[in-house]
Amino acid sequence: MVGAIGGNDYNYAFFQKRSIEEVKNMVPDVVQAIKNAAKRVIQDGAVRVIVPGKFPIGCLPIYLTAFETNDSAPYDGHHCFKSFNNFAMYHNEHLQQAIKELKEEYQNATIVYGNYYDAFQWLYGHARYLGIYDYNSYTPILHCFVVVAK
Repeated sequence: MVGAIGGNDYNYAFFQKRSIEEVKNMVPDVVQAIKNAAKRVIQDGAVRVIVPGKFPIGCLPIYLTAFETNDSAPYDGHHCFKSFNNFAMYHNEHLQQAIKELKEEYQNATIVYGNYYDAFQWLYGHARYLGIYDYNSYTPILHCFVVVAK
C-alpha cells in the first residue's frame, strides 16, 4: 500500500486559512508525489499496489470542530462540510486518473484505487445499524478520529 501522501500538506494549508481554490492548486503536485511513490514500489518489485484516496475530510471531527459555524449552508445532510468533501473528491478524481496512467505504464502490476471516501460515507450512512450512533447528538460516533477541543 502506498501511504497516505499529501494529507498533512492539505491539512496544514486549510488550517492556515487557505481557500479551497488555493489548496486545489496543490493537488497536481501531491498526486504526482503519490504517483512517484507508487512507481518506486513497483520498480522495487511490488506486483500488487493499493493507492488510497482521501476520506471525506469535511466529516472528520477535526474539521467539524475547527471550522464550526451556526450557519447551516456549508453543511450537507450528514452535517459534514460540503466544500471540504468536494475538495476530497477533486483530489480523488485526479488520483484515479494518475492510477489509470500507472496501469498503462506497468501492465504487469495490479494497481488498485483504495476508495476510502465511499467506504467512510457507507459507514457514516449506516452508523445506526452498526451501533456507532449517538442518539443524543444524532450523529455517528467515530472513535477512530481525534477531536480537538477549541
